Amino acid sequence: MMLFRNWVKMDWIQLKIWIQDVTGLERDALHIYAAIAIQLCGVVLFRKSVASALPWILVLIFAVGNEWLDNGQTVHVSDLSHREFDESYKDLWNTMLLPTILFALSNLFPHFLVGKQRLSENMTNEILAVDDENVKL
Repeated sequence: MMLFRNWVKMDWIQLKIWIQDVTGLERDALHIYAAIAIQLCGVVLFRKSVASALPWILVLIFAVGNEWLDNGQTVHVSDLSHREFDESYKDLWNTMLLPTILFALSNLFPHFLVGKQRLSENMTNEILAVDDENVKL
């Protein structure tokens, strides 16, 4: 089991290093971009808006999972060194900040993100039906 855990950790770290090399982005920037991408994928996957908690929770699950893999599947926070804990805290902060802002803004100020709401097809059809009845020839 330990061999498998070490293999997963090394493979995960190598994948992250490869992504850094290919994109030329720093680790912190990758956390931010990945978080937004995961949140938007959650919006599509769950067919919910950014105002829904599900896409935000999906980002949180990925962020915690990433930190768990980064720290060698450490079970207890007390097993982390002070430096590892600080680094994980910073990574979680970077990862969750923009998804949290988008989630909060979309709930507190929905028109800020989407503008004016469009008429639904039903409302449009009802308006057209009323206009047809009121037309005098």
